[in-house]
Order: sequence, then structure tokens, then C-alpha cells
Amino acid sequence: MSIIAHAGTTDSLRIVIPATVAPYYGAPPGALNSSASLGSLDLSVSFQMTGNITSITSTSHTVTCSLGYVNPDAATPFNPTCAYISLHTTDLLQNDVVLELESVGLDKPRCFAQRLTSGDEVTDALSLTIVPRFTATPISSQEYIFLVDRSGSMSGGRIQAVRDALQIMVRSLPSNGTTFNMFSFGDSCNSLWPTSQAYDAASVDIATRYIDAMDANYGGTQIASAFEHVFKTLDTMAGRPISVFILTDGEAWDLQHVFAQIDKAVKTSNMKTRVFAFGVGNQVSKEVCYRFEIDIWQSNNEIPVLRCATVSLVLGEASRPMSAKRSGQMQN
Repeated sequence: MSIIAHAGTTDSLRIVIPATVAPYYGAPPGALNSSASLGSLDLSVSFQMTGNITSITSTSHTVTCSLGYVNPDAATPFNPTCAYISLHTTDLLQNDVVLELESVGLDKPRCFAQRLTSGDEVTDALSLTIVPRFTATPISSQEYIFLVDRSGSMSGGRIQAVRDALQIMVRSLPSNGTTFNMFSFGDSCNSLWPTSQAYDAASVDIATRYIDAMDANYGGTQIASAFEHVFKTLDTMAGRPISVFILTDGEAWDLQHVFAQIDKAVKTSNMKTRVFAFGVGNQVSKEVCYRFEIDIWQSNNEIPVLRCATVSLVLGEASRPMSAKRSGQMQN
């Protein structure tokens, strides 16, 4: 299953085409080749939406865009719901190709139908998108845990993006009824405070200095042991909801153990613990983000709302998911 994410607003979509197969930390399962990257690339993408397409841009590469046509070479009439982009480069690709599309009506239910006729056989395919509308019940208090990957693979622009995003996220927390803590992990895992602290000016000031001093100096990416350490410190007996945010590039092999630990922690806390993944970098593991989104909400029968996000250069997006985490779970 492929999930096309919203680009921070309800009228836009973000499509990411990976340019690199990144190495993971640890022993790979079986004999696998080392990382490989695409060189020159010719890329063309056709779009057709139910509403008018207003723009298509790329935040990573220079692309040529034709609005109103599914293929600029075809003798077809202008259709405002169609678009076409092309990209040609002979340079070595260093980043994923990121496309952002804006279209009318993305916040409304929509359906596509396509018919294939082959001889006497007719096949119909339907794609239905349901956009739920609901008001989540607010909760009076909540604990927020930030689990930050500071392994060697997070060096350079990745750890800087994390520092910038964390500063926004911490300042976006609700001012009343909030406790929070930060954990750093790599080969080892430790926390800013022994237990979560009340959210006030003094604690935010301490957290700000802690974030500014973060560097990618924790060695390898031991995600499973980091979650084990965090879950042991959580006060699940207090009955207060807990949201855990992990910021990582996800470059680790032992993900099955990670998901098993999270599943156990969620159930042990009587469904009061939720885990959210923020992917960092151009080679972020999509498996980590989407497996968090799919596996964890299934384990506690919760409807996934803003489960996974990407720490991007558009840092304004970092504050949006925080408001969704101060509401009760939406149950099936």
C-alpha cells in the first residue's frame, strides 16, 4: 500500500520519489548490496484529480509543468483536472524527488472509476477516498515524551533540522496540564530529567538549552533498546494519556522488535500510550513511518490521525501535529 501524504494543508498533496537506497544500521538480513544511488534521470508524471489542479511544484528539483493536459504531446482538449510534469537531469541525484500538488476539493470525499476493455472482457476499477469529519474530545492533561535519534547517521543537516523542529514543537505544547521530557538515543539512551516535568517557563528554558546542545554523537541506531528504556520510565499507572514522539532517520534493521515493544507498551497502559514517528532527512526510512502508522493504530483499535510526519524544511509544519495529540483517541 502506498500512502500519499498531505503537504501540511488540506488542499495539497506531497509525493516523494526515492532517489537513494540508504544503508541501515546493524547486520542486514542476508546478503544485500551496499547503498545504490541513481545517476541521470528522465522522469514524467501525469496527474488527474476530481477537482481543478491549481499548481504543481517541486521543493527538490527543477521540473517542467503543463497544467490542463495529461500528456503535452497528445492532441487532447484542455482539462483543468489534469496536469503533467517532466524532469531531466544528468547530475547525480542527492535528494529524493519531492512534488507538491494543489487541487480543489481534496478535503471532500471523492471517487475515481476506470474501465478496461480487453476483447469481450470488461473490468472496472474504483478508487474511493473518504474524508472523515469529527470533533475529538479534548483531554485536560497529558504527558509528552520526545525521543530523539542522535546516532552518527543524524549528523549534519539532519540533527540541525531536529533542533529547529524541536524548538517549535516544545513551544507548541499546551500551557496547562502538560508534563514533558526528552530522551536522546544511539548506542545508549538517557533523558533530560529523571521524570517528566511540569510545562512552565523554567522547564522550557532548560529544554531549549538542551536542544541547542544536541549533536549526532551517540554512535549506532539502537531504536529497540531506546524504546525499552523510555517505556520503563513512563508513569502509566497515573492514568494520564502519554504521547511519545520519535524523531529519527529510521536507519535500523531490527524493526520487528521495535514494533513488538510498542504494541506491548500500548496495551499495558490500557491504551493510554500513543507513539508517533517523525522522519528526518532525504533518506528517511519510509517503513518506519508507515509501519508506525499502520501497525500501532491497529494494536489499540485507534483511527490513525496525524500518526506520521516528516521533519521538512517547512518548519511551520512541525507545530501542526502537536494540537492533534491533545485530544482523545478516535476508536473504531
